[in-house]
Amino acid sequence: MPEPIRQRHVILLQGDVAPVSQATLVSNHLMFSYVLDEIVAYFEAGTDNLLQLYPLLAEDDSTSTSTLPQGLALLSPFAPTSYIAADNAVIRLDIDLDVPRRSSWLKCHVVNLDSFPHYLSIAFSLSETLLHTRGINV
Repeated sequence: MPEPIRQRHVILLQGDVAPVSQATLVSNHLMFSYVLDEIVAYFEAGTDNLLQLYPLLAEDDSTSTSTLPQGLALLSPFAPTSYIAADNAVIRLDIDLDVPRRSSWLKCHVVNLDSFPHYLSIAFSLSETLLHTRGINV
């Protein structure tokens, strides 16, 4: 049997976050199984570790501006905290998480503790497995 072919996807969530506020950005509905390979978070100069990004895997597209929405905290198995914070940096995290369900959403809940607005940018790299049978995708 031939090796399955993997199709790469990058889900980019980005936007402005008001001072001393919270927001949740959500991907489109992911209707396929995949492996979450990597999370890349981009922090501008001046965020001073006051912009906290909480990457989540969820079964719905609910959002929140006051609390962490429902979902699996993607960093919990790999890090001492469930959020990423930095200043003037690009943070790359290898995840390698198998997501076998064919219905999910990726989210990033952000907490801006600063008195200035900041720009949020986080990318989720994933590989969709395409099964091949006699040259036909199924």
